[in-house]
Amino acid sequence: MSKDGTDQKCDSIVGSLVHSFGHTLIQGPIDGTTEVINSLCEKKVIPKVEIVKAPVRAPYGSASHTAQKMGEGAGFVGLLLIVGRFVRFPRFFQ
Repeated sequence: MSKDGTDQKCDSIVGSLVHSFGHTLIQGPIDGTTEVINSLCEKKVIPKVEIVKAPVRAPYGSASHTAQKMGEGAGFVGLLLIVGRFVRFPRFFQ
């Protein structure tokens, strides 16, 4: 790490991107499934499961905020690719 702390700032930006990516890709579908099942049953059947904690929101306009938004977008695209793969090849489930 340099004396001016630039390496630490870069790590936090990369960390923000990776954390947001993981939260969107992993925790998003878990939360969605839990919410749908609990809504259909009209009671809390499945408790809240938290594998990846939500990232702390960075101030608007900062580099960390941009990295978080990019991570969320990349996680969502990854999720769409995975779901699209399952829909396109239903034999995968058999």
